[in-house]
Amino acid sequence: MSGIDRIHSRQPATIHRLFPVSADSAAAARRELERLDWALSEDELQVLSLLVTELIANSVQHGGGENNGYGSIGVTVAVGATMVRGEVSDDGDGFVPEPQSEGSLLDSHWGLHLLDELTARWDIIAEPNTVVTFELDRMPRLRAPFPSRV
Repeated sequence: MSGIDRIHSRQPATIHRLFPVSADSAAAARRELERLDWALSEDELQVLSLLVTELIANSVQHGGGENNGYGSIGVTVAVGATMVRGEVSDDGDGFVPEPQSEGSLLDSHWGLHLLDELTARWDIIAEPNTVVTFELDRMPRLRAPFPSRV
């Protein structure tokens, strides 16, 4: 890992990685997210992996770096007690979100659809580069009750 890649092993668990603008980056990001399995439930990890994979695929396709031979895709994830916050950034100049509709091509707008369906909140920042942020609300873990005293 380079000096800008960080993984912290205490709550809140965080990852910040830069990936090349490449089709291989989605798989590399999923492998990095697996390092958070100690802090996430299996379902949370699956949803997080799906969202990050889709957003990276969109960055590779639309972010502007791959065709020019430069650029990077940033992935930041912070796991807290009540929320998981994710961010995927690229060198693109942003876009206006268009939701999937009945007339949409089958292979378009899935990233935004998944954000709508699976996250509590999401946003796009388009200046100076594209940043997509999202938040997953976590279910509180049930704790065993304290034994009663007699």
